[in-house]
Amino acid sequence: MPGLAPPPGLSPAPSAPLTLWLPPAAAPIWLAVGLLALGAAAQVVGYSLGRVGPLLWGAGLVLGAAWLDKDVTLAVGQLLVTALALPLTRERGRRRP
Repeated sequence: MPGLAPPPGLSPAPSAPLTLWLPPAAAPIWLAVGLLALGAAAQVVGYSLGRVGPLLWGAGLVLGAAWLDKDVTLAVGQLLVTALALPLTRERGRRRP
């Protein structure tokens, strides 16, 4: 097809292969469950106290659980929940005495 080939005299740039490290298949499932539970609890504490720190730590723990479980849906959902909860948590923190 015309337009897809590089101009004469130029060659396409070689691209480096993408390397993504995944945990072993025998990663303990209880570790992912523990990270998920601890992360969710930290997020609830952060939101209820109006503190951003625990909210972000909890999000990191849940993302770690998603990585161990190789669950893209959990990771994307956690990113969306964090993006929505962050402004609400900051607002709660401003209203608290």
